[in-house]
Amino acid sequence: MREEERDEGRLCHMRKAGSGVNEATFAPSPLLSSWTAELYPSHPMSMGMMLGDILEDMARTEAVDFFDVGAHVGFYACHVGVNCPQATPHAFDLNPACCVEIARNLFENHIQGRVICAAVAEEAGQIRRMRLFREGKPATMKSIQNHEPTMVPFVAPTVSLWTYAVQAGIMPKVFKIDVERDEERVIYGMKHLFRFNDPMAVYVEIHPRGDGQMIHRIVDFMHHHGFAPARYEVEGGDHFRFRR
Repeated sequence: MREEERDEGRLCHMRKAGSGVNEATFAPSPLLSSWTAELYPSHPMSMGMMLGDILEDMARTEAVDFFDVGAHVGFYACHVGVNCPQATPHAFDLNPACCVEIARNLFENHIQGRVICAAVAEEAGQIRRMRLFREGKPATMKSIQNHEPTMVPFVAPTVSLWTYAVQAGIMPKVFKIDVERDEERVIYGMKHLFRFNDPMAVYVEIHPRGDGQMIHRIVDFMHHHGFAPARYEVEGGDHFRFRR
């Protein structure tokens, strides 16, 4: 993707193109397995590229709030908080164990953010999901590879981004979404936000998993709302940026 000029008078304290960003730190955690530790803090293709563009869009849109949906341990929320100190990250995750780690990592990086322990969907309610556990604890990538964990059903509350934004009295402009095949639920619940906010940028990792039309539906929906799509040419996932 093309590097854009950066205005040093904006909210984000970013370095020149190609020199990287200020690094956040992450507390040791069972959720940070050997695989995850290699992925965080730097994934040279998908995560690193998206992070740089997210920080550019935080500056371009003069955003004061960032929504990290499917935040895991808060990789994007923490890096936005470190590089955009005047912005507030809002981190959403349905896994209570992840929410604990997000809160801890925000604290470790001296970031005043918010953690919302809920699944994001089109409207408020509940959703039934399966969670990996090992001996009563969240599974790690190592335990998964050793075939140790079991699947445990649980029910999580749901919230729409539109409802959350209205109740919080904010109008977010930059979003990151990575929710393991529930991307449509999240995006369709954002349609009212699209009507009232401009400019905006939405970063999505789409997980079709056999649904060959999911990507087309999401791209068409975003195009209908005035967003221009760009696809990251990387292995291991379908990463998109939608910008207007």
